[in-house]
Amino acid sequence: KSVNVILDGTDLSLFHPIDKLNARRQLKWPSNEPVIFFYEGERPDTKRRDLVDASFKEIRKVLHQCRLEVMGSDVPRNRVPLLLNASDCLLMTSDFEGSPNIVREALACNTPVVSVDVGDIRRWLMNLDGTRIVSRDPMEISKNVVDLISTGIRPSIGSRALQFSDEMSTNAVLSVYRQVLLGSNQDTQ
Repeated sequence: KSVNVILDGTDLSLFHPIDKLNARRQLKWPSNEPVIFFYEGERPDTKRRDLVDASFKEIRKVLHQCRLEVMGSDVPRNRVPLLLNASDCLLMTSDFEGSPNIVREALACNTPVVSVDVGDIRRWLMNLDGTRIVSRDPMEISKNVVDLISTGIRPSIGSRALQFSDEMSTNAVLSVYRQVLLGSNQDTQ
């Protein structure tokens, strides 16, 4: 028997690039303040908020006026694309992940990503400009965040986003159902 792992789909009608300054105006954020976005959800311990805080302390030594935007699980889903588009970088430091939705959502918004090597991060970030894969060392994380923000390069995945779209996930689920149904029909013959 085979095993199929199907990702949660990303709603590309919701998660897509919009103008960063426009997103910041809507959020009433300053236009010139670098913003690092971190999603801690309901699990700050496994998402490694401690590592983010240690890294941010180092980042502030270089980018004095930057700010850390921490998102919990209470943020309305339709607000997340605005937050991602307004941010200069998503920071992912989790100890455990499968395929982090927030990273795929950031990529769909062309938001730069600095992430530890967790889950399937390499699949999405490897050889993609505007992204970095780092160790869990606050100095390395901070250096890469500063470098990435300083370059201003935003990832552009274009049609690669279709690989994690809602439509692709739906089609994958339907394919599994078809295989199961075909298999059960052959078993009864």
